[in-house]
Amino acid sequence: MAKYLFALLILVSFLFSPLTRAIASDVVINEFLPAPSAGSQEWIEFYNSSPSAEYIKSYYVDDDPSFTDDSGSSSKKPLTSLVINSSTYPYIELNSFLNNSGDYVVLFDDQGNIIDQYQYTDDPGKDISIGRSPDGTGSFTVLSLTSRESANPEPPTPTSTPAPTNTPAPTNAPTATSAPPTATQAPTKVPTKTPTPTKTPTPAPTPTFEASPSGEILGSEATPLPVEVPRTTDRRPLIFTLLATGIGLALLATALVLQKQDILKRMFKRKEPPAES
Repeated sequence: MAKYLFALLILVSFLFSPLTRAIASDVVINEFLPAPSAGSQEWIEFYNSSPSAEYIKSYYVDDDPSFTDDSGSSSKKPLTSLVINSSTYPYIELNSFLNNSGDYVVLFDDQGNIIDQYQYTDDPGKDISIGRSPDGTGSFTVLSLTSRESANPEPPTPTSTPAPTNTPAPTNAPTATSAPPTATQAPTKVPTKTPTPTKTPTPAPTPTFEASPSGEILGSEATPLPVEVPRTTDRRPLIFTLLATGIGLALLATALVLQKQDILKRMFKRKEPPAES
């Protein structure tokens, strides 16, 4: 029986845990006033997207992110005195809870889990609130107007200033009576490129001939071109080398044949019988 009860307990916690998380995510810190004027109170407003805000009364606010240790200047406060004139914008009033120069604003659920938090580091000024814009989802910023129990004002849209158009200065047209005579600019002489002289190849001297008293034709002083004589290769050393090599090989073969015959004679030579006494 104990096993069934334990299993049923696990099943119930599993079924209801998503609902608890959904409810917890329905509320966030939306706006707060840390520095009220004399005689006024601090307050923290919440943005609630669920139909009812009664469940928020079991939650807590604190000025530090620790649920068990109160490291801030104030201890955590239960939201049992939550003002619910508007279920969308419930709020709580506090006395000397937030520091003007900077502090944490933290929202815990009834189990000590952080639902939402924000830290500011500068004093926004007297009766100036810090809040989300737009409600519930926007980033925190210093608001131009406090809007407790109502929607936060939208941040001003920056207007772009059109770039100035450069207007050309008016040109004074010269008149015939006042304008001084215009000096005529002398034409600029364009240097004429002198053509580079082309080198004319010097013709080769033509040989002249004259006849000697004996009737022979003599050449002039011009030197005749040398005639290239084809080179002939002397092959005689190669022929002698080949002949010597052939003779050497022939002698070597002859010596081998003679040695082989001598060996064969020795092998097949019969032994003579010993002489009778």
